[in-house]
Amino acid sequence: MASPENVCFEWFELCERENQQDKKAHARIASLVWIVSGLYLYTTSPTVSLFSLSAMGFLLIGFFAAPVVIGGAGYLLQRRIVEGLIKTDVFLDPRTAFAMMVLSWLLFVAEVGANYSFAKAAFDCIART
Repeated sequence: MASPENVCFEWFELCERENQQDKKAHARIASLVWIVSGLYLYTTSPTVSLFSLSAMGFLLIGFFAAPVVIGGAGYLLQRRIVEGLIKTDVFLDPRTAFAMMVLSWLLFVAEVGANYSFAKAAFDCIART
């Protein structure tokens, strides 16, 4: 039988691995949404070309900035919600697990929407000049 210290350490390692996977998932989604948003905005705009320096700059800068800013904010918000629920011991109820799953999907949708909004605002600033 494993000692309590080993069980706690193994649980902590598992949580850390899951946290790293969550961070990467938020970052990947933010990058993907930025690129797809940029491609959509540039291809549907009659004034700006997809094959321009502004498009390349928009896509490259957003590819690196969106995961840090938007993906990081989404990850931190998700972690704070989970930490708050853990402190209140509400994970014992199966309905709470379902509510947490729904909340995670809503957070995902909000993150995609925020990412598109930031991409649109940046595009509008670029297209105006």
